[in-house]
Amino acid sequence: IVLDESRGCPYCCAFCTHPVESGTRLRTRSAKLIVDDMEQVVRSLGIHAFRFAGSSTPGPLMAQIAEEITRRELSVKYASFAHFASSSPDHFELMRKSGLVAMFFGLESGSPELLRRSAGKPIKIEEIGGTVQAAQQAGIAVACSLIVPMPFETEETMQESLRVLQSLRPDSVLVQFPGLLPGTPWFLEPEKYGFEVDREQYLL
Repeated sequence: IVLDESRGCPYCCAFCTHPVESGTRLRTRSAKLIVDDMEQVVRSLGIHAFRFAGSSTPGPLMAQIAEEITRRELSVKYASFAHFASSSPDHFELMRKSGLVAMFFGLESGSPELLRRSAGKPIKIEEIGGTVQAAQQAGIAVACSLIVPMPFETEETMQESLRVLQSLRPDSVLVQFPGLLPGTPWFLEPEKYGFEVDREQYLL
């Protein structure tokens, strides 16, 4: 069961459609209401597995949800999208005990230059290793995504990404090609990012 726990994304990555779809202002439901929904589904349907719909559920909200689940002694398993900038490693142990089994992080590239120039993504490579390690040590599976090739990708930047993955050792890696999604900076200013595209034909 997919639960709508948050909407909006303030990070505005150049490739991502989430701010276009739901705005740049983050809005969250209360942990109590979210767990109310989980409890109702468990009782009425006998379903114990959930995924949160938000593009990057804030770490503090995840911690509050974990506390609420634990307080109620609710037996569930759940997964969530997450962002390195807002995760709460201090709460990973509690989150795992409450039933969190997996987190999905958008890494996109291991090159600091491409993260800045191509993705507009506010993460620092040197700071993410501790988050991945803390999650795995708590028993939470970690998935990371890569976009290959990124705009301005070179053999050297690909090797940077490979070295970062070999260092992080996530449990799963999703590799996908770059897509120009309507409303995103990549789509609105493709030439700035090195894309050549007939916008009208592309939409068709």
